[in-house]
Amino acid sequence: MSNDQVVYENDFSAFGYREIDELITLLNAWKSSDIVINPLKVGFNTHSGCVFLFDDDYNTYMMNGNDLEQWYNCSYCGNEGFIDDIIKDKLSEDENKNELDWNKPHICNECGRDILTGDFPDDSDDEEEDN
Repeated sequence: MSNDQVVYENDFSAFGYREIDELITLLNAWKSSDIVINPLKVGFNTHSGCVFLFDDDYNTYMMNGNDLEQWYNCSYCGNEGFIDDIIKDKLSEDENKNELDWNKPHICNECGRDILTGDFPDDSDDEEEDN
């Protein structure tokens, strides 16, 4: 890839009709949700074609079917997706996918690290069994 190719774009002149329609869908979903995105920014990945909302901390939100959900990535192995796609144990029905419990491990299904803290799960139980 040459240095002059843009991967990420927030200039609306780069958006085509499909991207504008996707942005309208995202904004309508955000408007009717309780998700706080402050400040609200809009992005478009020109390689993947994905349109997304994000904030200054790069918390990213995309449509997952008919729902606006946070898009996660594991900073250790690069695995990315919606939370149910990238963790080993699926969330229960009563867990809010956009407000994860930081006290509960959410283990990446690729590298085994907790995607929220970067830590490996506590292996002390396994060590005790070996002794």
